[in-house]
Formats: sequence, C-alpha cells, structure tokens
Amino acid sequence: MIKAPDYETYRKIHKALDFIASGKADGLEAGRHELGDGIYVNVSEMETRETGVFESHHRYIDIHYPITGGERIITADEAALSVTKEYDDDADYMLGELRGGDEFTVRAGQPFVVMPGEAHIPGLCVGKPEKIKKAVVKIPV
Repeated sequence: MIKAPDYETYRKIHKALDFIASGKADGLEAGRHELGDGIYVNVSEMETRETGVFESHHRYIDIHYPITGGERIITADEAALSVTKEYDDDADYMLGELRGGDEFTVRAGQPFVVMPGEAHIPGLCVGKPEKIKKAVVKIPV
C-alpha cells in the first residue's frame, strides 16, 4: 500500500531539489552517493533507447535529472499495467507493459519527479539514441 507523504517526506524532497539546484550532482562520478536522511543518488552514463518497459516503485520518490543530453520518459498509472514482474518488496520495483501513457521530454538540467505508484519508462531517446549522463535521486517515503 502506498502511503500519502508527510511533512518529513516534503522536507526530504526539498533537500533533494536543493542538492540538484546546487549543481553538485553534475560533477559526481557514476555510482551511488549517499546524501543523508535515507536519500541517495544513482549517477549513470547510458545510451538512450527507442523502447523499454514500465517500472514502478512504492518506497521511493525518484527525481530523474539528466546532467548531459536528454531523454523521453513515459508515465502511467501503475494500476493500468499488465504486470510482467510482480512487485519485489526487497528491490522496491515491479515491471509491466501498457500501450500508451503520457510522454515527456526531459532535457539536461531539468528535474523530473516520479511518485510512488507512478509507472515510468525512463531513458528513451529524443530523436535518435545518444549517450547521456543522468542522476536519479531516490527519496524514501
């Protein structure tokens, strides 16, 4: 069951957005970096792709933040998915398929928030595949 955010969660969201706005994420090397309060950031260099599968989380808010390049992200209600991998509580994710969803283009320097229960396909190419560097800040709820 997904719970509604409380003030502590809002405080953590503000802390994560302040971290992004400070530019500190831009210089981080690939890997996991702890920010405190259970918040961490995964930095990766990846090749965007044309297709993907929906993923969804229950215990974390994700802030996707392209550092270089851009990506498309498709979102949908988790309840609308045809589940291909049941929710794994230890790993905090499930996978599914759906035709459609809402599509967004996220460019370098633009944070994109994904809430628990919001299925999403990140890392899709804008035009043609390209190498990008991105951070995903994970905020526990």
